[in-house]
Amino acid sequence: MHHSLSPQTRFFSILVPALVAGGVSVAMMVNVVKGNADQFTWTILLFSIWVVVDHVVALAHPEMITINEEHIALSSFGRTHAYPWSSVRKLRIKRLASGTFYVRINDGGLFNGRYWIPVHKFPDHLALSQSLIDHQR
Repeated sequence: MHHSLSPQTRFFSILVPALVAGGVSVAMMVNVVKGNADQFTWTILLFSIWVVVDHVVALAHPEMITINEEHIALSSFGRTHAYPWSSVRKLRIKRLASGTFYVRINDGGLFNGRYWIPVHKFPDHLALSQSLIDHQR
């Protein structure tokens, strides 16, 4: 089954945070290059870079999720992380008070295998939640 965020939710939940963090990163880097960096600048720079890496590089906030008999695939920014069920040893879910599922696949690390899925924001959230829970290992 294929699950997708609405275009509006995708824009505000995934794209805007990545764009803002990218812009803040550039602004803070300019301060560093100009020699105007203090402890606050470095903290904001590191945090904003982390947000860009988390959203864009690691795809930790997927906009589309496909779950079928063969695999689970999580997509965002035109890229996909796909895991055939035959290679999934562990799929762990932590439910957060916000309604978001923190999902780890196998021994997920920084760049793959860990995902923040705001299931309550997906139009078919009940089916998505149940499908993820059914595949928990």
